[in-house]
Amino acid sequence: MRNRPALIFEVDPLAIVAATRQLVEELLPYASACRGVVLCTQMHGLVLCTPDGEPRSNAITWQDQRVLQPHPSGNGSYFDQLKQLVSAEEVAQLGRELQISRPLCYLYWMAEQGQLPADPVVAASIADFVIANLSGTIPPIEPTNAGAYGVFNLTTGDWHWPLLERLGLQNLQWPAVRPFGNAVAEIAIADRVLPWYAPVGFHQCAIVGALLKSDELSLNISTGSQASLLTTELRLGNHQTRPFFDGH
Repeated sequence: MRNRPALIFEVDPLAIVAATRQLVEELLPYASACRGVVLCTQMHGLVLCTPDGEPRSNAITWQDQRVLQPHPSGNGSYFDQLKQLVSAEEVAQLGRELQISRPLCYLYWMAEQGQLPADPVVAASIADFVIANLSGTIPPIEPTNAGAYGVFNLTTGDWHWPLLERLGLQNLQWPAVRPFGNAVAEIAIADRVLPWYAPVGFHQCAIVGALLKSDELSLNISTGSQASLLTTELRLGNHQTRPFFDGH
């Protein structure tokens, strides 16, 4: 968005939907055997929308740093205040995903500012919003995508409800968390009706594409710069922990 305030990075969510629709329309003539659509999504973005997929906010992206603004209490930034409300044990349960680029931070800032909509709205990832807007219904969210919010409890496999209540975010509508499986919507584009599946996190999708084995280490030397290892056991510690597929 032009002329945006410092530290705030938002884009028009309907422009993202239009670009997605256009891309699918352009590709379908070359994919006559297509039997479904899976979105691999940029993680950490957020759109507040109605239960039938109409936007009630701009799309806030991972580049947003609004929680670094000074808190009106005079005690540091909004992020400093947020960190005081989350225990060390809870940070571990979140996979150490309490970072300034996470949707939890945008939502905490909006709650503190009194900017959350009064009507029922869903905290949707950008890719889930695209499906919601095209289909008119909110899809369940896949764990690799839910884990990017910064408020996914790895020990329960669900949202961290006690933390959401403590931060004043419990009245938002949170999508149901479901493992990857059946289609979440059927969408008509370019005279084709296709099943669309739950969007998955791009980091985990890249690990799948690398065909990483359980005894191997993945080195991602790029924007994210991650060293990744698969495990079938939940091991919380002084490292990031993220949901994966098929019991990992």
